[in-house]
Parts: sequence; C-alpha cells; structure tokens
Amino acid sequence: MKIGIDCRMYGSKFTGIGIYVERLVDYLARHDTENDYVLFLSKSGMADCTVDAPNFKKVEADVRHYSFGEQAVFPFLIAKEKLDLMHFAHFNAPLAYRGKSVVTIHDLTLSFYPGRKMKSSLHRFAYSTTIRSIARRAEKIFSVSAHTKKDLVEILDIPEDKIAVVHNGVDHGRFEAEISEERVAKVKKSLGIEGKYFLYTGVFREHKNLVRLVEAFATIAEKYPETNLVLAGKEDPGYRDVRDAVVRLGLSGRVRLPGFVDNADIAPLYRGAEAYVFPSLYEGFGLPVIEAMAAGLPVLCSKGSSLTEVAGEGNAVFFDPLRIDDIASAMDAFLSHPEKRGPLIQKGLERAKKFSWERTGEAVLEEYRKLAPKV
Repeated sequence: MKIGIDCRMYGSKFTGIGIYVERLVDYLARHDTENDYVLFLSKSGMADCTVDAPNFKKVEADVRHYSFGEQAVFPFLIAKEKLDLMHFAHFNAPLAYRGKSVVTIHDLTLSFYPGRKMKSSLHRFAYSTTIRSIARRAEKIFSVSAHTKKDLVEILDIPEDKIAVVHNGVDHGRFEAEISEERVAKVKKSLGIEGKYFLYTGVFREHKNLVRLVEAFATIAEKYPETNLVLAGKEDPGYRDVRDAVVRLGLSGRVRLPGFVDNADIAPLYRGAEAYVFPSLYEGFGLPVIEAMAAGLPVLCSKGSSLTEVAGEGNAVFFDPLRIDDIASAMDAFLSHPEKRGPLIQKGLERAKKFSWERTGEAVLEEYRKLAPKV
C-alpha cells in the first residue's frame, strides 16, 4: 500500500502537532517495511526530516496552511503520487481531495476559543467548512483523547465507531535521561533565569489562560520572594496581553519570558523548575503535562477538558482555571508543603509510563492495515 502523510507541520517548532508528526514518521520508518510512504514536507521540513528508509519518499509541498495554495495546489501534489491512502495529520485538508484518507484531529479549540485570528465570519466559516468536510470524508478519525472524541461526536455529529482514540506519547529517553546540574545551570543562564521557578511551556494564546496565571502569581509573589514564574514559548505579536499583565502588575523582575526554547534545552528547563503549571482552559491532549511528569517535575494543572483524563486523578494538583484565587491557592499550597513534592514526582513518573510514541505508532499502523486495498 502506498500511503501519503501530510508532514508540513514537522518538528518541535510546530509544538504538539509537529512532535506528533515527527514521532509517527520515526516509528513507521523503524517498524514498517511493507508499505511505501510519501512524506509531504515544507521547504524547511525537507531538511529537518532525515528519514532515509528505502520505502520512504520526501516530496516538497511548500504550501502554507490555511492558504489558497493549500486548496488549489496541494491536491494536485497528492494526486500526482497515486496513493492508496492519505493521512492528514491536522484537520486542514484540501476540500477538493477525494481520495481515501484518514485524519488526526488533535482538538476542537477553535470551536470554543476562536481567538483573535478568527474574528471575521469568513475565517470562522472556512474553519467550520474544512473540519466538517474532512471529518465526513475520512475513512477513520484519530482522536488524541477520549475528550476530543466526545467533542467530535457532540459538535460535528461524527459516529463514535468512526473515531479511534490514539493518545499521544512522550519521548521517555529524552525526558528521563540523566541531566547534570551544570547542564541545567547553563540552560537557565542562557535563558536569563535565576533562582527557583514555576514553569509553563507552550504557545501564548487566549485559551492558554496565561493572564490569569500571572495574576495568580502576583498574589503570592511577595510571600515567596525567592520563587519566580517562567513562561517559555513563542509570543504571538498580536497577543500582548501576557506581557502587558506582567508590566501592569509590576512583575517584570519576577516573571521571565525567554521566548521559544530550543528542543534540546526543554528537558533541562523542566528539570530545573520547582513545578510545572498548566492553566489552559481547553486542551485536546496536553502533551507538556506528560513531558513534565516524565522529566520528574510535579504538575499543577487545570481540571477539565482532556487534562484530567491525561494527567490522571491523584497524579497532579488540579485547580479551577477560571478562578485566579484557586490557581494561587494551588501554587501557595505546593510551596508551603514541600513534603508533597516527592510523592507528586513519583506519581507523575508512573503516569507518564502509560504514554509512549511506540504505542501511538503501533495503533496508527494497525488502522492503516485495516484500510489496505482488498486483493
């Protein structure tokens, strides 16, 4: 069978989706010699993707997501390869493509939190049309959590038996590896981080709820003068609310915004923190939570959406993300009871073992095989 995979979001610079694509391709290259694969990559992805298995072919598809080219050019690039199956790793599949396909839907965030980039009715219509179209046309939908599956059933009216829940994984080798104190100190210094700190990693968007996190930290900052807050991730130029909140609350010396952190520095950054804080209002999975647990970091996170499912009851400190006082209370209770840190670390490490990219790849490959052409 000849299978195409949309890898235009390839690698950690595309955060969760990019990591998913990278690890899936890596698994298939190591474990599947029966099928032939065509990887559709952006220009930068052609260099970043170093897979050299004989049954893998790389095709440049330097077509921007959510663009006219995605609808007008990408279908022809796919059709040219004469595929038996196309795997869209994100919902933004060309409307004109009518070949056999599967799709991974990571979340329905834009259905709940459209954000500032989706203000116009045209953008909202395009999103709704695209995701509904691929959800209807796909032979199978991979959902990264049971919560996202529930959303697909309730919002898009997709039959349950069409959806396979395939959780994301975690790179245990990278996050559980021994990391020296010198390496941690070097990474902290390079990012301008000093002392103890709570850590958040990820994008800066409205649904990530970072303004409330900053406001919660402001209420405990004076009580814990030795502890700072680090918000690591690429800032959106159109979303300055987080930086504005830091200035408004007089926390410029206590809240660090180091920007995008290189993939090689993420594990040391986790390892140097007191705890990981994830205040998101909505997640399809919540990959950083499991990564933090695998790195031996206690986790404080929102209850609700997929996070309770992924983190697991009793393995993290949960708070109501809509209540600033509840976020602050969780941070305060954690700092004032250091004896709870060890048990949380141990529970998190055990929880993280339940997720692996090997399991993810195995489940996806099994579905590919079910869809093989009948001879």
